[in-house]
Amino acid sequence: KSAVQKLLLRWRDEDAKSPAGRRPVLTPTAALSLILLQLRLKRAPLITELSETFLHLSATQRAILGLTHDGNEDRVYDRIWAAIQRLIALVDEFPGRRDKRLTEAEFVAVISARDAADCAMRRERLFSLANALLEGSRQCLPKELLDRADGNVALDATFIPLYGKTGNRSPK
Repeated sequence: KSAVQKLLLRWRDEDAKSPAGRRPVLTPTAALSLILLQLRLKRAPLITELSETFLHLSATQRAILGLTHDGNEDRVYDRIWAAIQRLIALVDEFPGRRDKRLTEAEFVAVISARDAADCAMRRERLFSLANALLEGSRQCLPKELLDRADGNVALDATFIPLYGKTGNRSPK
């Protein structure tokens, strides 16, 4: 209902330099579906946990979520990681390295390499993605609740635990 898949496909096509190359096994839409499922299950959105959830899904459940991959245990972690990186690349307002603490010179190089127009475009994409997800959630409400609403729809500030190095079993 959110039309997020159409947005992500359109943005991927806009960013692609050419249509050549092999299509990914897991798309950014599939990664987002898996992350949202993980949050819905009240589990940590770590890639290791996402991999476990993915491997426990039935073929029908995978089809509903748009996860067309068959679940080969050897490569699931890598494929989920790569799909998440592609998702981030589509909407990351501040691109640059995040895998280590940068020195001042490295930080200056990252900042100077950014294109202001590209950053602004990705910021708009992120807002569009968030709004589409919220609208899709709103549309899933029962009709009787939607009919009762008069004015704006407010959202709560539900805490979603996100884990970094301290919450991950393997800090590497």
